[in-house]
Amino acid sequence: MCFNKQVFLDFLAVPRPGKLHYINPGNPLFEALIQTILQNYQEDMRKGTVVISPNETDPYFAFLVKSEIKNQNIVVDEKIFLVSHKSNENSFQFTQSSKFLEYYPPSVFAKETEIPSSEDKDNVEHWVIEHITSFQLADTHSRIVEDCQARIEYIREAVDTLIVDLSSEINELQARVFLEPGVE
Repeated sequence: MCFNKQVFLDFLAVPRPGKLHYINPGNPLFEALIQTILQNYQEDMRKGTVVISPNETDPYFAFLVKSEIKNQNIVVDEKIFLVSHKSNENSFQFTQSSKFLEYYPPSVFAKETEIPSSEDKDNVEHWVIEHITSFQLADTHSRIVEDCQARIEYIREAVDTLIVDLSSEINELQARVFLEPGVE
């Protein structure tokens, strides 16, 4: 695998309170890992895999979805979620990725596994747009509006300060002109 080693070395250099450190989207190590996985295993990810949980009773599909908000091809916000779909209930729901740590390939179990039918891609996209992207868009919009208002206020304060400073300087120069003979 090929990745930016400096990201990993920087990650190791940060002191941590214990042996376990949680990384999430936005963390440079997490982003480097996702980028490496996408570069090397994108085709395998599209095919998917079958894993078995000793605790789950109903089969379902899990989808790793990425929701992006873009403005003129610039990613303004990005979220990654794991969404599951149980075909017998015909429902989608958010799934914790940590529970997949306890899943195993079918070869570990002696019994035959039945693969559930996959959900239509359009249904998954529709659910993601309705339950993730629409809220993400509203949240991103409000953050951008707040940011713009803060920037406008900052510019107003800067211009006011500049006007006060320039007015003071002009007054000082005018006073010199009037009070000192021969100064122009």
